[in-house]
Amino acid sequence: MKNKIIYVSIIILSLMLSSCDTQPSLPPETETTAEITANTQSTETVSVTVTESAKTEITTSAESITSQTETATSQIETVTSQTETLTSLIETELVYDKTTPPVLTVSNIDYKTNDMSWTAVEGAQTYMLYILNEQTGEFEEYGEIEGTSCKDINLTPNTKYTYSVAAKFNDGSFGKMSEAADIYTYSLYASNVQGDWVYAYEYNDEKEKAKI
Repeated sequence: MKNKIIYVSIIILSLMLSSCDTQPSLPPETETTAEITANTQSTETVSVTVTESAKTEITTSAESITSQTETATSQIETVTSQTETLTSLIETELVYDKTTPPVLTVSNIDYKTNDMSWTAVEGAQTYMLYILNEQTGEFEEYGEIEGTSCKDINLTPNTKYTYSVAAKFNDGSFGKMSEAADIYTYSLYASNVQGDWVYAYEYNDEKEKAKI
């Protein structure tokens, strides 16, 4: 009987020791590992967010610098253009001849037209043709001519006309006026010798010719 009691006691003690050696369902190591994983994921998420923000800021700064550079380049080009224009004006001004007037010649006069030409003036862009107002005694602008010749038409027969011409320069200024040139248009019947023929003009533009 005593031996049975001892045997039973040994069995009970073994069961108790076996119960103490059993591991829990969620050991501390597993919980620690889960926490570390969670913290690692959080750290990665923050890192990505910071990287995108920095990238956006760098991009914005680069675009701003590019815009400022383009603006500065445009301003430099504008200043360069203005400098070139000013230099051109200065160089042109140096060759302006505002003291020598052109020499005006009037030819091929008939009862309503004539041809005019004049000598060139250095630096002239165009030429201003003037005509004398007989009533006021003052010259008036008659027309701006690009070249050094022109033809006046639709004049009145048997009438005096007085012309003058002056160079006009790029800066809008004028040179000296030429000496006045007086012409008289032909009368109703007037002759114009051309070679061996004499032409008589009338108002209706019809003409008769006779051998000299």
